[in-house]
Amino acid sequence: MTTATRNRGPKITTRGKDAAVLISSKTPFHTHGALHAKFMRVGDTLGSLPAEYRPQFAEDWLASGREMYVVFSYTTPIAWFAPSLGHDGAWRIPDAKYSVTTSRHQGKLYRIAPVACKDGYRV
Repeated sequence: MTTATRNRGPKITTRGKDAAVLISSKTPFHTHGALHAKFMRVGDTLGSLPAEYRPQFAEDWLASGREMYVVFSYTTPIAWFAPSLGHDGAWRIPDAKYSVTTSRHQGKLYRIAPVACKDGYRV
């Protein structure tokens, strides 16, 4: 199995609890639609991530040793696990408005990841 295949993970549906389990365990996956998660690599796009969140994303990615778990909606990172935050790391979910579908994906993340608002992020 290649690194690219391993990073893509299993194909799941978002209707069940599979996404929640895989996100909680930081396991890559893809769906029949736009939601997917993987470990961010050099050259991956930041899609429609608002400009004000890009410097923090880059800082977290570099601090992670360039192996950061990221949840995407389409090509946009809508959440990432920053291992350098706190003792055990923490989730960052930008407090940004997106399309109806991406907002629905964010809603799933708010239910999965323990979050609180701080500095424009739900961390």
